[in-house]
Amino acid sequence: MKKTLATALIALTAVAGAASAMTNDQLRNTVENQIGQFPVAVDVDALSDAQVSALALVVNSGDSSAEKVRAIKSITR
Repeated sequence: MKKTLATALIALTAVAGAASAMTNDQLRNTVENQIGQFPVAVDVDALSDAQVSALALVVNSGDSSAEKVRAIKSITR
């Protein structure tokens, strides 16, 4: 789990420029829709911009669903 979170944070810095092309509201809406695929309850509107960006990377990663759920829970604590 720490590896997944660390990878997500490293990737976040690498793709920050590309992600900045999407508005904050667009990113939040996208993440909210994508997280709906996982058995977790997340209030995306209550999260910081950094948490939303980290979640975007996690849900779009190549990790297994179980790893994604663990990372989502870790980020949203």
